[in-house]
Amino acid sequence: NIVAAEWYEGTAPAPGSGTPMLASDGSFNSASENVKYTFNIATMTLGNHTYYVRVKDAVGYWSTVGSVTVNVQIPNAIFSDGFESGNTSAWSSVSGATQLTVNTAAALNGTYGLKATIAGNTPSYVQDNTPNNDASYNARFVFNPNGTSTGTGQHTIFVGRTSGGGTIFQVQYRRTGASPSFTYQVRAVVNRSGGTNTGTWYTINGNAANTIEISWASSGSATFNMYIGGSLKQTWTGLNTSALKLDAVRLGPSTGLTSSMSGSEYFDNFASTRTTYIGP
Repeated sequence: NIVAAEWYEGTAPAPGSGTPMLASDGSFNSASENVKYTFNIATMTLGNHTYYVRVKDAVGYWSTVGSVTVNVQIPNAIFSDGFESGNTSAWSSVSGATQLTVNTAAALNGTYGLKATIAGNTPSYVQDNTPNNDASYNARFVFNPNGTSTGTGQHTIFVGRTSGGGTIFQVQYRRTGASPSFTYQVRAVVNRSGGTNTGTWYTINGNAANTIEISWASSGSATFNMYIGGSLKQTWTGLNTSALKLDAVRLGPSTGLTSSMSGSEYFDNFASTRTTYIGP
């Protein structure tokens, strides 16, 4: 009967020095066994891996070696949440929880949405830590300013960050003009080697759902896109972002807040991918 199994990659270690495997049925008790081992893909390098497998019998003899080659790829989908759970539990962390509410009034798609109340310069956002120093990223969310006043400034409603807490890209929001003819606008801001690209302000609905999507990549000559309602609004090419890798994002009013700002903003239907356009 087979009593043990192990695998290794690369140069063969001495028999018995490989990584132990388990019997698929829970115990080694026959002359023929299915064996298994569970890998954590987050710790593996991308591409082909050849694994060598051997087994030991009850007398102590090790078998000849079999092999299998697998190709490791990062999944395209990263994280999504439409707040249909009725809370923020899907997110990695929450800041300014007393200013955040998941309710039906904030729903922009489905039954529930996230309401972020502006209270002076205190941030209120949800954070997703699923990205793992990624070199490409797409994110789509639905935003309703709900008439929020930004005074004479603007604040960030979505931001990508490095593992060290540095800013990679932002979507900023502002309200300009005077009642009853306020203008509501968003723009993109992207960090790159040697400086920052600050985009054009684009007018959005001030009291209705607006679908916003960004596409970013880490490269010596990268392209950044921002879409509003499925329409491409902002494009930059040739950006040197090679020193930046995405490790977390924040959705909600996070920076640029002042005591002159007031109101409650609605967010919903968040989704992120590594490579593909998501769309409205």
